[in-house]
Amino acid sequence: MERLGRVVIPIIEAHNGRVLRIEADNIFAVFPDAESAVRCSAEVQRNVEIANEPMPAAYEIYVAIGVGYGRVLLVDDNDAWGDEMNIACKLGEDVAEQGEILLTVAAHEAVGDDGPWKFEDSSVQISGLELTSYRLIR
Repeated sequence: MERLGRVVIPIIEAHNGRVLRIEADNIFAVFPDAESAVRCSAEVQRNVEIANEPMPAAYEIYVAIGVGYGRVLLVDDNDAWGDEMNIACKLGEDVAEQGEILLTVAAHEAVGDDGPWKFEDSSVQISGLELTSYRLIR
């Protein structure tokens, strides 16, 4: 976790993000807009790959990321509550595979399809809910 934090936290801050908290192997952050969050996520994945290059497989770190966009309630400067936060956490923790970046429908709509990124949509049933997500194709 220490190595992951050394790689990820400076990238979050460079994209005007703010780390809310670190819990087990999860880093929760908020950004001023969805585009900043997606740019940060792509850079995190690139830098994790670079950090893993010289490492034996047993010491490699991997990241799965969920990105949401919308109104959240910030609580005590270290937590955010709301539907988009919940869905993004579910995508990052339970749905995304290592190296994947999954966006909620709202995050995908906020960044659009006309920008520099390409996405692939998918649906998954989890915890009794059908979730649609958009995987960033890198």
